[in-house]
Amino acid sequence: MPSKESYATSPLWSPTGSSPSDTSDADQLALARAQGSALVRLSLEEAIAVATSNGFTVRLAREDGTDFVLTMDLNFRRINLAVSDGRVVSAWAG
Repeated sequence: MPSKESYATSPLWSPTGSSPSDTSDADQLALARAQGSALVRLSLEEAIAVATSNGFTVRLAREDGTDFVLTMDLNFRRINLAVSDGRVVSAWAG
């Protein structure tokens, strides 16, 4: 896992061997929302493991009240995480 210093650049954790799905955007968004809901209350490490094992990319968007600069591209296979005290407190698609 990257060191805390690298968080300022909004690190991405990606699954290996994943490929884009041929489902519709609405279906992908629904899957991402469901996945995000399942990550809340997990530790950061657990959330990364669960999401990447299900084919999602994970991006740390906020940690302990510090928001990180994020790109504005829309990606339904990416889950953004907000973390407080090492636990996921919010997760959303994008």
